Amino acid sequence: MRGRGLLFNTLALTASSLILRLMGLGFQIFLANTLGKEGIGLFHLVLSVTGFAETLAISGVRFSTTRLVSEELGKSEKPQIRPLMRRCLGYAAVCGTLSLLFMIFAAEPIGRHLIGDERTILSLRLLGLGLPLVSLTACISGYFLGAGRPLKGAAGALADVITEIIATAILLSVFRVSSQEETVALVILAGLIANIASLSLLFVLYKIDSANYPDSKAGSKKLLTRLLHISVPLALAAYCRTALTSMQNALIPRGLRASGITAEDSLASYGAINGMAFPILTFPSVVFAAVSELIVPLLTEKQVKGDENDISRTANLLLRYCIIFSVAVAGYLWTAGGELGKLFYNDGGVGYYIRLFALLMPVMYMDHVTDGMLRGLGEHLYSMRLNIIDSLISITLLWFLLPRYAVRGYVIVLYASEIFNFTFSLLRLTRKARLERMLLTALSSMTAAVGGASITSVAARALNYGGVFFKLAVFAASYIAISVLLGSFTDNEIAYFKKKLNFRNKAASFGYINCEPKKEEFK
Repeated sequence: MRGRGLLFNTLALTASSLILRLMGLGFQIFLANTLGKEGIGLFHLVLSVTGFAETLAISGVRFSTTRLVSEELGKSEKPQIRPLMRRCLGYAAVCGTLSLLFMIFAAEPIGRHLIGDERTILSLRLLGLGLPLVSLTACISGYFLGAGRPLKGAAGALADVITEIIATAILLSVFRVSSQEETVALVILAGLIANIASLSLLFVLYKIDSANYPDSKAGSKKLLTRLLHISVPLALAAYCRTALTSMQNALIPRGLRASGITAEDSLASYGAINGMAFPILTFPSVVFAAVSELIVPLLTEKQVKGDENDISRTANLLLRYCIIFSVAVAGYLWTAGGELGKLFYNDGGVGYYIRLFALLMPVMYMDHVTDGMLRGLGEHLYSMRLNIIDSLISITLLWFLLPRYAVRGYVIVLYASEIFNFTFSLLRLTRKARLERMLLTALSSMTAAVGGASITSVAARALNYGGVFFKLAVFAASYIAISVLLGSFTDNEIAYFKKKLNFRNKAASFGYINCEPKKEEFK
């Protein structure tokens, strides 16, 4: 996956991710307006606990399939691809079935004792029915990523989102329900229908694609051993991490109620933050989502070849551009948070949360990109261990802070958790790559964001107009101009972008994404 192939996949996957995020954001807004704050809070409680069951279903099969398929293709062992996939699919089916049984039998104690809300039991059981489908879907998606055809995996995700939206709209309009429990259950049922549609499409695409490979009926006896060697440690770490995360999410409404807030208000606050504000806050991260995904096999290849200079150059480029972009996003969200809350939800309270968490976005975006690079460099187990420690710290803080400080305690925990995780991930990355100009880039970007926000606010007051798109245009222009003046981009980079940003050679305008520009262009 090099050169033009990587460039095309990056651009195409970014575009598909953008479409999926837009559709997902629109769906979240629809659900928030349909279910209300309490209903969306209940819905996200169900999803957060079910995350553990989905981790049981996947059990590391996606990453394992991607890595093993990449290795076999790299060694030109094409006859081993189909035997390998039979083992991966069998492993996925077993894990998915076990997770289904777990959720069916554990739904009642989880809903009644862990979450503390019996209205979640029906939805948890419905979600359990889709777990084998989730497992098989993850396996096939991992195959397409490892084979260098991620757009086919994206097609399954697109089918899932479209089907879920249509099914939700139909079910909610056909069935007249009178309780939040039944309404959330219908939304979960729509998700189950979407799982069926997505897996069906992916399986057809896989059968067509895998026909290109000759089949060794027996396959190497080491294939299953290699699969288990990668997937089992990763799965065990993921179980622990997700169990802690589920416990962490379940503690939030309980802790808010312990602070004196009513059950309805605690769910409303939880829903406003996680179900309404965060979909907007995290939406811009789609820009780096594709790169974080595709960088895994690329860095693995560079590491195998021992090309440390190329690894360092790749890490520096991605991190610097992520800093510049994420700080800009934070500045804009801070400037226009109130307007965004009113635009999407007609709710000033959501706008307050958007502004409150805006400053956390650079840390979250950078952490996501850093984790992607660590996984590509074989540090996935380190990342999982760090996530487990992070969850333990978060649970401890939630236990003590929520009853005393309510929502303010939750804000403190989120900031502390993200900063802790990113700091140690970045320190680990510095052992694998030489990072340069990071502090200078961060300082110049923050200065540009403050300047852009100030100019935008002055312009909005002067014209007595503060629309979302007006603020976006003024802030973006101000931020870019100040960034250039402060030296966020080198002279060679500016010249490079001027050369590449033209209509006749549009695809080449993102040529640096393959992380292998000519060395003299980015000195």
